[in-house]
This record gives sequence, structure tokens and C-alpha cells, in this order.
Amino acid sequence: MIRFFIFDLMHKYILLLIFTGNVILMAGQDLSRVDSLKNAVILVGNGPEKVDLLLELADMIKSASPEDAFQYTSNALQLSEAISYEDGALQAMIALSRIYDSKTELTRSIEYASKAREIAGRLDRQDYYAGSLLILVNGYRQLGAYAKSSELAFEALKIYEQTNDHVGQSNALYQIGGLYFQQHEYKKANDYNLKSLESAERASYQYGMARALASLGVTYGATGELDQAIHLLKRSNEMYIQTGNFPEMVSNFNNITQGFREKNQPDSALRYIRLAQEANKKLGSNRNSAYIYFHLGHYYASVGDEEKFLQYIRKAYDVGKKTDILTIQLEAAEILRNIYNNCNLDSAYKYLDLLYVLSDSLNSQDLITRLARQEFLYELEKEEQERIFRAKRKDLTNIVLILGLISGFIFILLILLRYRILVKYSRLRQQYLTDELDFKNRELTTHLVTLMRRNEMIEDIREKLLKMKKNAVREETRTTLTNIVKELRDITQARVWEEFEKRFKEVHSAFYENLNRVFPDLTPNEQRLCAFLKLNMSTKEISSISGQSSRAIEMARFRLRKKMGIVNNRDVNLITFISRI
Repeated sequence: MIRFFIFDLMHKYILLLIFTGNVILMAGQDLSRVDSLKNAVILVGNGPEKVDLLLELADMIKSASPEDAFQYTSNALQLSEAISYEDGALQAMIALSRIYDSKTELTRSIEYASKAREIAGRLDRQDYYAGSLLILVNGYRQLGAYAKSSELAFEALKIYEQTNDHVGQSNALYQIGGLYFQQHEYKKANDYNLKSLESAERASYQYGMARALASLGVTYGATGELDQAIHLLKRSNEMYIQTGNFPEMVSNFNNITQGFREKNQPDSALRYIRLAQEANKKLGSNRNSAYIYFHLGHYYASVGDEEKFLQYIRKAYDVGKKTDILTIQLEAAEILRNIYNNCNLDSAYKYLDLLYVLSDSLNSQDLITRLARQEFLYELEKEEQERIFRAKRKDLTNIVLILGLISGFIFILLILLRYRILVKYSRLRQQYLTDELDFKNRELTTHLVTLMRRNEMIEDIREKLLKMKKNAVREETRTTLTNIVKELRDITQARVWEEFEKRFKEVHSAFYENLNRVFPDLTPNEQRLCAFLKLNMSTKEISSISGQSSRAIEMARFRLRKKMGIVNNRDVNLITFISRI
């Protein structure tokens, strides 16, 4: 009873904090100082002092009025550049890159952080240099460039260790832990999160402690240590309450709910669902609302209330559709399709069609996003190489001017240096092309697995329809079901061939052309079989995708060997032979 009493008190305290809104956000700020800064900005002249005032004002109101803070920071940067105040420009660029990072506008964030790093390096400002590195770490990590992100994170950590900056060390260690987590190396992620927590405790860095505890909790949850995960997430929320970080707090509530769900403790899960629900009323996050509805739906499913389960899953789907969150729509549609599968065939078909559409849209969107990220990373790498080259060329030019008597030697050095840079760039380009091909091959493999699962699901539906036909009394019903089964098979096969060949040609664009040049008399079906064999697929896998029997495929392979002139040569492997075309 004491435990639940304490929980209720904390609940009321949290809600009090949430509903006081901007009062909380401004509680730690000196409102009179904000007013005096605004007046000073108006009265002071357009010099470095005004830049410093604008930046201080932006920093003080960034939580309560983020858009105003963005405008003040932009004004500070424009004025700094106009009066050649590099220190002010550096601080403004760091602030803007953080703002863009919080808005997930990675291109702008990386752009400003890169400029800030260049200025900080020139001014020998190690604190700002390391800070810009950490912003770049987060940007590259979200783009999936883990190697580059890791390199920058350890560079920043080294700087903070040299300057004995524990807050900076905590931030760098947290980023490194996040990198390991995203690559599913949970032990290493935990090690670095613990180090981040220790550094934050040394500096009494409340936000850093809360963030490290939350990351530890999520990592323990990912490895199934649910009690420890829930405990750490609760501790994190106690600190987030003190610092007023409500978005992170709602995220923790959702993670705690998930933990109790996995522990099969629905009542505890419901309490945290309600906390997340109340907190999100102030924040107004549609994404949070959708996941809260999911949790509520699963809660009611666990207590046997199917009506409310269905009601909240529908709400989750509606919010996902309204806000164009495809992953939420897809997850909800899958649940709804399973619910209706045995009771309402029309609704089941409806959500099955939605699953196809959403899955295709999500796959397409994901492919476009990955390609855009690859292109963006490639351009960043080019800019980095150009920046290094410009810096080296400038140094060499100074040497030539100072050491004119040995200009011949410097000229040879420049040629050799340029050659090395070109060789390095050529290797990087080759590596990029290799990585891109590997990525597309993985994408194709994933799509093939999806096709096989989809065909298995459709085959399951066809079998159910055939059972319904067998048990049907009226001849008209049996005829209708027969037609549906036939149409479902024909449409599925057409879509499978179309999707497979489209994806295959994206990865192996010259294969069919080379195949037709060597063996011009192959039929379309034999060409498709060659494509499957090119991917080193087994007879069973080909059967799963194409819908043909294993025996039919084996016969087709025999005819193919015959046409290719290797039927009597058992030493020649058909797959190896085709892979060389």
C-alpha cells in the first residue's frame, strides 16, 4: 500500500509539472534578465556586444520559445559575419546546428557544425571544436555512417579528456554508447553508458545522468532484463522531472509500459500508459498518441476486452494515417487483418490490400531515403576531401613562397602529394561503389524474403478459401470461391514477376543483355530461372516465390543445362556457370 501511495503522489506531482507548462520551463530563468536583455539588444549598437547579447538571450529562452531563440541566433550569425566577429559566428553556428539537429534537419545541422569545426580549428578553440564534433557524430549516426560517426566521437572524447571536461566526456561517451546500441552490441553500449553516467555524476550534470540512465534502461530492455530496465527508466524520469525534460519523460513512460507488458503485468502497464497519456496532452505528440493507443489496445487484449482492444488499435491506425506515419499504419493494419481473418472476410481483404500498399510504400520510401543518404554522405566525403586538399595546397603554397630556392623540390613534392590524394580518392570511390552494390544486394535479398513470406500468406488464404468451397452447400458459392482462388493466384504471380524483375534489374542491370547475347534462344521463363540461379537460390526457394512445384523447377533446370550445352558435363555447376555470365 505504501508503494502505491508513493506512486500516486509522484503521478500527481508529474501532472502538476506538466500542466503548469511554460511556467516550469521558465522557472529557472530570471525573467527580469530576459526583459533587460531584450531592451539592451534594441539600444546597443551593431557590434560584438550585440552579438553576445543575442546569443545569451537565445540561450535563456530556447526551452520556452524555441522559434524566437532560433531567430535571435540567426540574427547573431548574420551580424557576426557582417562585422567579421569570428568568435560570435562560431558560437552562433554551434547553436544553430544544435537547433537543426533537434528538428532532425540533418543536412543543415551538419552544414553548420562543419563550418563551426573549421572556424574552431582555426581559432584553436578546443571546447567548441569538440562540441561541433559531437553534433556531427549525431548527424552521421542518424545517416547510418557508423564508422565516420565513431571516428569523430572518439576524437571529441580525447579532447574532453585532455581538458578534463567531465560534462563533455559524458556527452561523448553517451554518443559512443548509442552507436554500439544501434549496431546491437549491447554489452559495449552498456559499458559506455555507465562511463557516461560516471562522468555526469562527477560534474553534477543532471540531464546527462538522466539520459545515461534511460539509455541503460533501454539496453537492458533489449536484452530481456526487464526488472533492471524498468528500475533505471524510473530513476531517469525522477531526474527528467527536476530538469523539465517532458518529451524524454513521455518516451520513458512508453518504454516502462512496454517492460510491464513483456512481464505480463497489465495493471502496472496501465498505470504508466495513463501517465504517458496525461503527459502527452500537453506535448501534443501524434506519434506518442499512436503508441499510447497501441499499448492501451494490448492492455485490453490482455484482460479479455476484445471490443476495446479493437477500438484502440483502430485509433492507432487512424492517428498513423492522419499524420502519415507509415510504420504505425502498417503495424495496426497487420493486427486488424489478423482480427478480421476468421470473422469478417471483407474486412480481412481490405486490410490485406492495405498491408500490400503500405508495405510497398514503406519499402519504396525506405529505399529512396537510403539512396538519398548515400548520396548525401558521398557529397560530404567529397567536400571533406576537397577541404583537406585545399588546406594542404595552402600550406604548400606558403612553403613555396618562403623557400623559393628549393622550388623544384617543392614542385616534385606537390606532384607526389597530388598523386597520393588521387589514389586515395580513387580507393574511396571504389569502396563507395562496392558498398552501394552490397547494399543493393542486401535490399534484393530482403525483398525476396518478403516475397516468399507474402506468397506463403496468400497460399494460406487460398487454402482457407478452398476449405470454404469444400464445405459450401450452394453451387454458386463454390463457383465464386473457385474464381477468387484463380484470380488471387494469377494476380499474385503477375505481381511477383513484375516486382522481382524490377528489383533484379536495379542490381544486375547488364545480366539479361549478356544472357541474350550468349544464349539468344532462351524463353522468358528460362531467363527468369537464370536470374534466380544468379542469386544462388535453391529449388525450394524458387518454388516458394514462383508457385511452381520443385519437380517442375528441376525439369526446367535440366532443359536449361541442355540448351547451354552442359547437360553431359556433370563437373560444371549450373549456378557457377550462370554467375560468370
